[in-house]
Amino acid sequence: TLDAKGDWAFEDVPLNEVCAAIQEKLGIDVVLDVKALEDFGIDTGTPITKSLQGISNRSFLRLMLRDVELTYTMQLGALWITTSARAESLLAIKVYPVGDLLSGDTRYGQIVQGYSLLEVAIRSNIAPDTWGQLGGPGAIERFHNSLVVGQTSGVQEQVEQFLSTYRTIIANDPGASE
Repeated sequence: TLDAKGDWAFEDVPLNEVCAAIQEKLGIDVVLDVKALEDFGIDTGTPITKSLQGISNRSFLRLMLRDVELTYTMQLGALWITTSARAESLLAIKVYPVGDLLSGDTRYGQIVQGYSLLEVAIRSNIAPDTWGQLGGPGAIERFHNSLVVGQTSGVQEQVEQFLSTYRTIIANDPGASE
């Protein structure tokens, strides 16, 4: 639903009404994190003005919320509208099977014999300052042929996209997995 493209237009519509419209259009629960917004000095009646056509719903949400210094996160099956600080404190745990990515890549002169190269690639390229090695809350742990990642939902989306792109590269280049 978030990856589907849509047309959006709001002109001075209160944030709480925008959330209701998003909920109706996307068919998912949308929750305003009223406490976090109030702590940040943002009212649920804050007017929203944004008009974009043919853009993914995910991109629209990010752009629209950025204008009022907010973000969203997926928590408990709902889309939560909250502050960046609050979203960063909400870690989600996801398990990513990666056994198919650990076979190696001789084309680029590297053999992946374990998880280390994949972990380093993720931590170095996706929100580097949010990982535990640099004092952030995020973590990656190895478990069987999987990576267990504790991170914010925004970073989890990036990890998922990274792994998907890596799989596409391997699938389109038979020599990459030798």
